[in-house]
Amino acid sequence: MSGEDRIAAPGTEESRWADWLPAQDWPRWTPDPSWREVAVCAAHPDDEVLGAGGVLAGLAAAGVSVHLVAVTDGEASHPGSTAVIPTGLAELRVLETDRALAALGVRARTTRLGLPDSGLGRCTAELAAALGPAIVGADVVLSTWTGTPTPTTRPSAGPR
Repeated sequence: MSGEDRIAAPGTEESRWADWLPAQDWPRWTPDPSWREVAVCAAHPDDEVLGAGGVLAGLAAAGVSVHLVAVTDGEASHPGSTAVIPTGLAELRVLETDRALAALGVRARTTRLGLPDSGLGRCTAELAAALGPAIVGADVVLSTWTGTPTPTTRPSAGPR
């Protein structure tokens, strides 16, 4: 990525949260025992992990099949980057998704719709036509919040 693409903030030192995190009384969640498959619709690579990573890990641990419906491959996430061309970026983002899901213990069946990143608003009919068949058989479908402020993500969230 170019120098402008890098996050320069120092972040939070691990020592600040490492002891705090396990001491929390987090609510326990278990999936409905009748669920066999959950589909997650992600507009961009990383939406499924950032938005529902904990849920997906819980589903996988409970033996529920996960079906990732990847709407785009994220090729437009760094416009103007001098480090990688869009096709290379798409390949990298797909690989990052696979690695992130593996780190969560999720072995997802994946359907890639291949729709244009940053162009979903122009192809909502194509998205609807592809998404319907992709989620057939799922007991539950997870998606982006319909109120998301991100215009490139909003079409995959469904009707408002």
